[in-house]
Amino acid sequence: MIADEGEYLGRAPQNITTLNDFADCISRCGVKTMVASGSQYTWTGIQQGRRVWKCLDRILMNVAWQQQFTALGLQHLNWTSLDHYPLLLGLVADGRVGSWPFKFQHMWVKHPAFLDVVEQSW
Repeated sequence: MIADEGEYLGRAPQNITTLNDFADCISRCGVKTMVASGSQYTWTGIQQGRRVWKCLDRILMNVAWQQQFTALGLQHLNWTSLDHYPLLLGLVADGRVGSWPFKFQHMWVKHPAFLDVVEQSW
């Protein structure tokens, strides 16, 4: 279901009441649609004998979920043999879980600027 007329391309008429109801539901739930890169539309088909394109597939997020992740990325991938375009979600959690091992490469000690870099960093 589309939530905005900009999520539709085609000549078949759309039900504006349904569109507004869906947009209102998204707003009342306190979520928003994640912005995506790639194709503007995620589905294509025939309606009333005419080819149409719509953004039917989406990821909705609330503020708490958005703050949980430092990096979010959504991409509408290229069309395959299905009528829906696949979505690729990338995210990085804000807080690290577990311990991270310290790794040091001894070769840096031999670099002429090593001590200067350590001194400036500390």
